[in-house]
Amino acid sequence: MDAGQLFEQHHESLLRYLVRLTGDLDVAHDAAQETFARLVAKRPRSVNLRAWLYTVATNIVRTGANRTKRRAQLLTPERAPHGDPSA
Repeated sequence: MDAGQLFEQHHESLLRYLVRLTGDLDVAHDAAQETFARLVAKRPRSVNLRAWLYTVATNIVRTGANRTKRRAQLLTPERAPHGDPSA
């Protein structure tokens, strides 16, 4: 089965899953697109391509969430503890 057929077969259900996972349609679309791009770039040897697609998509979302969290932490100034005279 070629990537186009796999896209037709799995995109809608993968997108629904990602929307439930992220709560954000735009993030879900981006993650689904990246998942299928990775499929085209390096086809997995896995027999269960559906499981591979969902695993990759979940990892893409997790990586993005972790990156967003790290950026927010880096951009948020740390507050000095109460009673610290240098604050």
